[in-house]
Amino acid sequence: MKLRRLKLENGCRYRSLEAFDEEKTFPKHPDFKDEIDPICLMGLNGCGKSNLLELLSDIFFILDSYLLKEMGYYKAPSYFPFADNRKRSEIYFMIEYEIKVAGENKIIKIIRTPPKSKKRTNTKPAPIFQYRDENKDYQPLELAPNELRKYIPKVIAYTSGGNELISLAYTEMQDNYGRLVTNSAKNDKSLTFDLPKIMFLDYDINPAIVIANYLFASKEKLALFKSLLRVDNLDSFRIQVKTEPTKGSDPIILTEELENIIQKLTACATCYTHKTPSKTTKKGEIFFDYWTLDFVVTDATRQAFLHYFGSAKELFYAFYKLNLLNTLCIKKEHREDIKRKRKQGIFMKFPTVSDLDKIFNISKVDLVLSTPKVITEYIKISDGEHQFIHIAGGMLLFDSLQDEEDYLFLMDEPDTHFNPYWRRRFFKELNQVVENKEIEMIITTHSPFIVSDCHGYNVFKFQRVPDGTEVKFTRSHMETYGASEEDILTNLFLAEHADILSKSEEALKKIAEEIDTIQSIEEVYTYRQKIQNFGSSIHKLHALVAIDEKEQEITQKT
Repeated sequence: MKLRRLKLENGCRYRSLEAFDEEKTFPKHPDFKDEIDPICLMGLNGCGKSNLLELLSDIFFILDSYLLKEMGYYKAPSYFPFADNRKRSEIYFMIEYEIKVAGENKIIKIIRTPPKSKKRTNTKPAPIFQYRDENKDYQPLELAPNELRKYIPKVIAYTSGGNELISLAYTEMQDNYGRLVTNSAKNDKSLTFDLPKIMFLDYDINPAIVIANYLFASKEKLALFKSLLRVDNLDSFRIQVKTEPTKGSDPIILTEELENIIQKLTACATCYTHKTPSKTTKKGEIFFDYWTLDFVVTDATRQAFLHYFGSAKELFYAFYKLNLLNTLCIKKEHREDIKRKRKQGIFMKFPTVSDLDKIFNISKVDLVLSTPKVITEYIKISDGEHQFIHIAGGMLLFDSLQDEEDYLFLMDEPDTHFNPYWRRRFFKELNQVVENKEIEMIITTHSPFIVSDCHGYNVFKFQRVPDGTEVKFTRSHMETYGASEEDILTNLFLAEHADILSKSEEALKKIAEEIDTIQSIEEVYTYRQKIQNFGSSIHKLHALVAIDEKEQEITQKT
């Protein structure tokens, strides 16, 4: 999938992001079609760059929830995204992208415009789907809702800092899936449902990313983690599934599809237990299932997973479907209260569920480190290592030239916990192992290291207007690809703050100003010693040159 154009229609703003005076274009350069060519959103903290990721998340939520509703699979929405939450003004947009469907590239344009009538109704304006024909004219894309969903990319989002605004749309779709599956199972356990088109990779799902990659990925791809993280292999892990209802909730009834997934996992397990305890509720005694599956990873384990699941993506999807049931662990009264507040436009996430209360939980994940050769618990590796596996591993799960889906990755500050060395190597390493370079990746960052690996036509600088009420973004005025980190820092990040110096820069500037007052060779030696206390920089070099010139001047006089 490749994003081509985006526009906020009807002159509307989106949160702090000002209305686009004209459509924003995202061109692609033919010389870089065989490499990952990310769209990079950069700027200082609070400049609103995450707003664009939130806007794209909400747009694709609107599209998928509309189609699911038309199919009868989205009946009780508790969240709808607004451009302005306080005014409850809706999002009207035009988005154009290139997507591969059934092996053919299609250019799709989707428009959502305000209703012509100003009368208030409960019916929200429907998006209009179009495709570009051979004459480059746009024609209506008139298909059944389930077929139209094929023309929407799989949107995979990540945030390093618990960004509630970006995660709300995804959480709503996850909750809808969990309710849909369990409610439908009460009447017909044989029903199956496709996953939402928008998927959020939160911290809870990270163990599933690790396991799916280390059971299926090639040695070439796993070398990425071994070289940088010293993670050589996966040693063992445990999976627990229970259908015990939480306080105030109905019993969890699994569909045949989910029961089949558990049966497959049981067949792959090294050992397992299956218990059927009971608990007394207002409705009487209720029996439930409790599985504990332990896996020691060997060649036989990998062969079993290959037989039952086929690929890393299918295994991950199986984990993801079970994991989506965890939103049902929240007390019924809490769920209803959250839904009421969401309908009022109040942003609220579902509370964190304890591992002990989860319907599905992955635990005791042990990794084999190469240097030194030891086994360590996954939870004990550093934040940066967790984040690297989360981001790179998440992309590798969906990396296949034969994949029938196209992908849009929305990454909110994916490098927050990376050291400078990893930031320098991030895109280089990904580019070497990722096969499908047709993915679209949009990232936000504060790092000049990341920006220097992105082409200037794909770099957008975000700034707040002086009064702080609005955000605008413009394409970089300089070529950033291969530019030095110092130039990017000075000309893009700190262009409006060039007069603000760091503590060391202030000290060096003061010394440079005092050099003109030197009167003796003794003072020359004193200031030369002071300058040696600073690390290498162009400013230190200028100061040393000035000292040499002053020494020569004093020597000539004597």
